[in-house]
Amino acid sequence: MSYHSEELRNSMSESTSPKLNPAQQHVIESVHRGFLYQHLYATGCLLIAESEDFKRVIVEGDEDIELLRHSVHAYIQVKTRSRTLIPTDLAGAMKRFDHLRREHAGGIRSGSPAFYFVANQPPGPALAAELDSDQWPADIVVVWPGMEGTESHDFLPPAWNDVAGAVEWCIEQADRIRFRKTSADTLVWKLAATAMLAASGGKPFENHTFTLDDLPRIFEQAVAGLQEFPPAPPNYRPQIDEPSIRSERRVRMIVGFSGAGKTAWAAYAAQHSESLCIYYDVGDEPSPAVPTTLANELAAAFSILAPGKPLCEIIPASASANNALGCLSRYAGQHELEPVVVIDNAHRVSASVLRSMIEVAPLLRFVLLCHPEESIKELEALLGVRRESLQGWNDDAVAA
Repeated sequence: MSYHSEELRNSMSESTSPKLNPAQQHVIESVHRGFLYQHLYATGCLLIAESEDFKRVIVEGDEDIELLRHSVHAYIQVKTRSRTLIPTDLAGAMKRFDHLRREHAGGIRSGSPAFYFVANQPPGPALAAELDSDQWPADIVVVWPGMEGTESHDFLPPAWNDVAGAVEWCIEQADRIRFRKTSADTLVWKLAATAMLAASGGKPFENHTFTLDDLPRIFEQAVAGLQEFPPAPPNYRPQIDEPSIRSERRVRMIVGFSGAGKTAWAAYAAQHSESLCIYYDVGDEPSPAVPTTLANELAAAFSILAPGKPLCEIIPASASANNALGCLSRYAGQHELEPVVVIDNAHRVSASVLRSMIEVAPLLRFVLLCHPEESIKELEALLGVRRESLQGWNDDAVAA
């Protein structure tokens, strides 16, 4: 063994030697376990916030965690102990609960208050006797692992025995989030760190508060919603020799002035097509942003068709917009989806951006709805396609 290897072995041996003060280390570990348990409970609240309709999740406000849900303001104290709970564990918070209750009753705070203790240990004999007595306040609930009867707190994450159980439960919840760009376990640890940041009042959480609008960003969701085809007119009348939305050509350009019926045709044809049709209106989106937004729309549609499929398994988190489109194209081919992507107002996108999107996604079909502008000639040359025009309505349709 070389000198350096021997030195490394000795240093490793020294690093695993007993601590000078094992009791102090035990105290430190317990404190950190308690804070981590609390941050993971806040993470659990964030993970179920949308499904349980939590308007706001507040960490380290007046209590450890506060939830604003409908007209109820829930205050949660999180307790971790190495032994069963005793009345003195709850005494300080009970006094604060009394004060908060009076402020709600006096109109200083809005909503109806509800108070919860969430603990990793069950009540001991003395506290259990108080919980069973008529003197225990009806608006205070103590929650512990394995307790019977959940109707009073079934909207909350469960109490866990330890940090490992908390992490496992949170990962299960995170795995149900669609359109996320990162793995479930990575997301959970990111949320726990974010909860810690919010508890400290660090930017951008100076008010210690999460809202529903914050969730797509902190969940790293690529998509919060989908564009849909505009509704077809209820009395829609087909145009002369109206084409199908799907053809043998992979890329098509439907060109016509505004009001020519291009979008109505696409919406009506998509309703009656057996193919998966995905609509994306460029609107005022700048050309460089179009590939990213289109990839989001496609990922959302594909995730709906494959429930539970995390976006991170379709698109690597580090993928560029065009790489993401390539991944989605391969995904479509593997699952025989054969989608038709309708891009409305495609004339507003630079020809080079459209060409790059189409080239990196060879297993997707594109229908470009365009106005007859000069850029269309460049697009025809770059893509090697010829424009199509809707033929308008015949006399009978116009008369009707």
